[in-house]
Amino acid sequence: MKVRSKLNLNSKLLPILVILVGTVLFFISDPPPSPCVAQIDTYKKSLKGKLYSYKVDKNIIPSAIKKTSDFCRQGKSLGSCIDYFEIVNSMMNNLNQLDTECFSELLNEKEFIENLKRYFSITVLLAWGDKVPEETKTGWLSESNILVFCKVKNFLEANLDPDDNETLKNKLLASLPYSKLGLSAIDNSEELADNKAINKLGKGKVLEKSLLSVRCERYF
Repeated sequence: MKVRSKLNLNSKLLPILVILVGTVLFFISDPPPSPCVAQIDTYKKSLKGKLYSYKVDKNIIPSAIKKTSDFCRQGKSLGSCIDYFEIVNSMMNNLNQLDTECFSELLNEKEFIENLKRYFSITVLLAWGDKVPEETKTGWLSESNILVFCKVKNFLEANLDPDDNETLKNKLLASLPYSKLGLSAIDNSEELADNKAINKLGKGKVLEKSLLSVRCERYF
């Protein structure tokens, strides 16, 4: 009788054990997504068509950020850059949809971080212009433009790897021109290489005159 009772008990427990083991194996092999996954997905949807491309039927509709950034670089004016700056401002404002703990995962999104770095570089170059600024480090940028720049600058400083952030800034400082060159300089690599402000003024002076040293606390 004892043996039979034991067998009956085991037969009742066996299905439960199978279910428990199966559940454990399922979660090990296919763990549930972290809360950040859902938040980043919401963030990406909020920027559909601006930062992220999307699909309509079988057609891929490209994001607007590449076209607007190219138009901004060519036009070099408030009017030509307004759409580009608006997209980047949306990128920063919509970060309130994420917990700060999710920022590190968002940095793994190539469209996000590469476009943020590109905007950062473009804006520094636009403010500098064709030669060393004589009066202001902000160039023709408006206060609202500088506010957007400062949002990006602060975000990168707080979340990007410090070495990567320093490399980005040093690369920018090394690229800023000392004076405006004629078209003939295009075919003269030596003249182009020599026309770097950092070679004439030194890193400290170039940093001081560039948008990289803007006091962002004044714009918030």
